[in-house]
Order: sequence, then C-alpha cells, then structure tokens
Amino acid sequence: MAKITKVKVLTGYRLELAFDDGVCGVVDLSDLVGTGVFALWCDHHVFEQARIGSFGELVWGNQIDLCPDSLYFRVTGKKPEDVFPVRFCAGGAGQPVFLPRPFSHRGIFHSAATRELSDLPGYLPTMSA
Repeated sequence: MAKITKVKVLTGYRLELAFDDGVCGVVDLSDLVGTGVFALWCDHHVFEQARIGSFGELVWGNQIDLCPDSLYFRVTGKKPEDVFPVRFCAGGAGQPVFLPRPFSHRGIFHSAATRELSDLPGYLPTMSA
C-alpha cells in the first residue's frame, strides 16, 4: 500500500496528503475530534503537530498514529477490496474476505488483518512460498 510522503495541516481539522504512488488529496478528520484518544485534538495546536512516521503513517507524538491505508481510502474513496488482492476466502456464502498485508505499527485504524484469523467465518489459510 502507498505511504504518506507529504502532509500539510489545513483549517478545520483537514490534512492535505501526498502518497508515494502520486495520489494527492485532502482528508477531513473533524469527525474524530473529541472522541477517545482524539480528545487530544480539541487543542488544535496538538492537531497541527502531525508528522509522518517511519512506516509512512501519520503520528502525533507517541500518542496517536493513523494507518496510511485508512487515510488513502478516505482520500480516494476506494474500499479495501478495490486495492488489496484476496488472500483468504470465507466459506459458506462464498464471499471473499479481503485482508491487507499486516502492518507493525500502532495504527488507530486497524484493518481486518489485525483480527484473529480464527474469528473469520470459514477461514482458510493460504500457502505462501
């Protein structure tokens, strides 16, 4: 998945982001302000301290970080199944379960990959080389 290469803080809890695949856009995070760990952003000065972390995620000190995949989906309007290949399939209804590659940072917006695989209905592991 793409990593964030540039961030510019805008007014109204919005960020202008650029990704390493050339995608650029604005994401509005105002819906998160004041909820859970995002209560820190009630002080707009804290929100203005957004930086790019070592994995291409956005970080605010060591208190908040946002997964670049989640931000990419917000910017592009795409869904995980539009971007990630099928890696596991659910049984029964035959609906695929899309799991992005695992990531190792403390991302706030964890994908289905962070759930226990055994919790997925009809989980069938794939063979990897």
